[in-house]
Amino acid sequence: MWWMARDVIRTGVLQRWAYVSYFAVCPPGAEEATFQRMKKLIVASVPEFQLTPRPRTMAASAEK
Repeated sequence: MWWMARDVIRTGVLQRWAYVSYFAVCPPGAEEATFQRMKKLIVASVPEFQLTPRPRTMAASAEK
């Protein structure tokens, strides 16, 4: 973690990162149903926190 402090001092930019975990308890024999519910939850929730960078515009990349 020392590299984060070093980078902030050198560049003034703090890297953004996080860990996200999902946990479910299920009775024996219900693993597949629980997995399917968790899969739906993950698919629905990931777009809420995992943002992708915007694509560069053609004009900006053509100038280089």
